[in-house]
Amino acid sequence: MSTGIIGTAATAAVPITCDTFKTKYHPNSRRAPAIETFSAFGHSIEAEARSLPIVDDEPWQPFMCHADFEFAELAHQAALNKDQTDKMLALIWQITEGHAKFTFKSHAEVSKAWDRAATQMMPFEKHVISVPYKKEELKFNVHTRPLWDWALDLLQDPSLAPHFIWDVQRLSLVVNSSMHYHSSLPNNGVPFAFILYTDKTHLTSSGHVKAYPVIAHCENLPVHIRNGNGIGGGRVVGWLPIVPTDSSEDGKLSYMNLKCVVWHVAFIKLLESIILYSKTGFAHICFDAVMQWLYPLILLLSADYEEQDHVPGEAVLKAHGLCPVANVLWEVENSNPHKMLSFDPLHVNDIGNWGTHFFEELKIHVKALGREAEVKIDEQFDTFLQWHNLNHFKSVMKISFSDGNKLRDIAKQMLYAAQNILTCNEDTVGYVLLQCIASYLQLTMYIVLNVHTEATLAAGEAELLVFEMHLHAYIDIQGEDFTKNWNFPKVHALMHAFPDICTKGAACNFNVANQVLKLDHISVVSELVRSRISHLNEDQCKCTMSQGELEDNDTLDDQPFLGHLYIGAPQIPVTLTAVEEGNTSNRAFQDFQKKFTKFLNNFIVSNNIPLDGVTWLRPTANNKVVSFVYILLNVY
Repeated sequence: MSTGIIGTAATAAVPITCDTFKTKYHPNSRRAPAIETFSAFGHSIEAEARSLPIVDDEPWQPFMCHADFEFAELAHQAALNKDQTDKMLALIWQITEGHAKFTFKSHAEVSKAWDRAATQMMPFEKHVISVPYKKEELKFNVHTRPLWDWALDLLQDPSLAPHFIWDVQRLSLVVNSSMHYHSSLPNNGVPFAFILYTDKTHLTSSGHVKAYPVIAHCENLPVHIRNGNGIGGGRVVGWLPIVPTDSSEDGKLSYMNLKCVVWHVAFIKLLESIILYSKTGFAHICFDAVMQWLYPLILLLSADYEEQDHVPGEAVLKAHGLCPVANVLWEVENSNPHKMLSFDPLHVNDIGNWGTHFFEELKIHVKALGREAEVKIDEQFDTFLQWHNLNHFKSVMKISFSDGNKLRDIAKQMLYAAQNILTCNEDTVGYVLLQCIASYLQLTMYIVLNVHTEATLAAGEAELLVFEMHLHAYIDIQGEDFTKNWNFPKVHALMHAFPDICTKGAACNFNVANQVLKLDHISVVSELVRSRISHLNEDQCKCTMSQGELEDNDTLDDQPFLGHLYIGAPQIPVTLTAVEEGNTSNRAFQDFQKKFTKFLNNFIVSNNIPLDGVTWLRPTANNKVVSFVYILLNVY
């Protein structure tokens, strides 16, 4: 029986045949059965709907107009974030008001424009490698952007050219690896050093093929550029294959060696473009018209531990002429694979020691206390104060994270969220674990410092001993219940953190935690074009500035602020009297001149600022002061 209200009693006169429909209604409706032919069945409602008058001639309300709704709907469907929406609106208004020229009319035109732009940078190349295994030839796809071609893209970029550093520097606390390699080059040669990072935690999929990337940084660029998101930042230069999992082969020595062989055979495709130049050098004329003889080398390598475990282990075998797998890194001159391996805080600590081990252990202890404890952890995370550049979480106990940045922020907040739950009375073992986590956080704080002194290095090494003590205490207190083996590479890697810092500089030199890198070649080209546009806009802006504005602008260049405190946005100078009179309603400004005089003289004394024959400064009411309404603070 149909439940729709279809037909009328009049239609009952239609003869019943094999292509007619009879609709019966509930007796309470007091409607006679309806009989309709196949061609008319269901059309009466549509006809009735079409005949209804339009009662709303502005159906887009509460949007101001039809176009507003169209834009809002499109932005929602495209999942534009706040910044993207604002930029799109700004562009639309520039076009509408005639301030910008716009020519695109279809997706095809946009695609063709990207195709033309893509030729400005070296694209990825596909290679098929063949590896023998058990009388078979296994084939794998490798995608690489020739390493030296990428280097030339950097060298030829006018916005990067002035920033390259060719003269190796040594800081008093750091035995710089580049210093050692520079000494092995010819007198007229300078190193062009690559920092490479490979890790399956970046695993993604392209079609049905899974792989993981190789990310390159140029060590000759300043840290804030090579670790930034711009054109000089980290770049995906390789896409390596992963040997598929085989339950019947996993664990066998031959299959483990196969994985290493595939890694090295694939990696050589990435290095091919620099092997010859690492021996002969490459002549490059810099932006200042000085020719530099560049020798490419691999300075640092941060690889997944599956590969790292096999790389340094070959050192002993190599001394006796033995090597189970040919190490391609020896092909690049002045690149010692045993010295280039580095401690990476993102992979070792954030994703590894914390994300995989300590965080999971803590979850077990909290879960053992019951659902109420889990809910309380989540509630305390939700109420945690929101800070700039600190991810905020509504809950963490039932969610799995793979983002190292988010895991790091969870670790920072977990100590505060769990301190009143994993107490000594409620869970003695969990409390010891929390002590271990507290020491771990102190240790990681020292590891990731951008600037080190003898004091910070000593404090970090001392905290490492404290951490080991707490970890052993946690292992011992579990007794017979102890099932987890804490003797794994990532915990042991902490022993190498501070030696790496002493040898290679601060951890920011070999940590790619803040990188957002894409394989998509269009993203690379987009960054290149954007950097050129920004450079042009800056030049045009300077042409319209007065000399005074130019001098002020010089203090706000694109160099990052590396100090502790920066003040900006100066206002018009005003007298001390004017300051006090303009803030009569604010009690803090009462007797402002006296307070300012006292502050000024105390500041001079505490900072040992010499005064020529004067012991006490006495500002007058007519002396002028400048207020600054912008402050930037670096918290170490």
